[in-house]
Amino acid sequence: MSTIPTTSLSTGTLSQTPPAMGTAQVFEGPKTLGKDSFLKLLVTELQYQDPLKPMENTEFIAQMAQFSSLEQMQNMNGDVSKLLTLSLMGKTVSGKDVDNQAAQGAVAGIKFGEGGKISLTVAVPGSNGGTTQTEVPLANVTVVAPASAPSQGG
Repeated sequence: MSTIPTTSLSTGTLSQTPPAMGTAQVFEGPKTLGKDSFLKLLVTELQYQDPLKPMENTEFIAQMAQFSSLEQMQNMNGDVSKLLTLSLMGKTVSGKDVDNQAAQGAVAGIKFGEGGKISLTVAVPGSNGGTTQTEVPLANVTVVAPASAPSQGG
């Protein structure tokens, strides 16, 4: 009985499994392929290619170009996200803080965490005239408004 190499993109493990007669294999992994998944797929493809019919150089170069393009697009996406987030400084935002409480105030700071997580430090006006700072994840922001104009005395 022959075996078909299969790979799990979520764990990166490779195993030999016998093909089942009359059944289709269904892959239920991540909905989008990242650069790690793409690289694992490419390595697996190279590992199990037929030595008598190796991948053409043009095919290999095309796949490497796709990998490079994917990586550059992901890097650019992260840079654009950071740039857009920086434009929120001083603006008034509304949303839920890390404790899932409603928060509204001016953005006083921005924190770029691991894995692309972005949090805003929001200065929330208190009832006694002071402000308290709370952390609002960018994903929890629901409204962005221009900065409040300072009140004019007189």
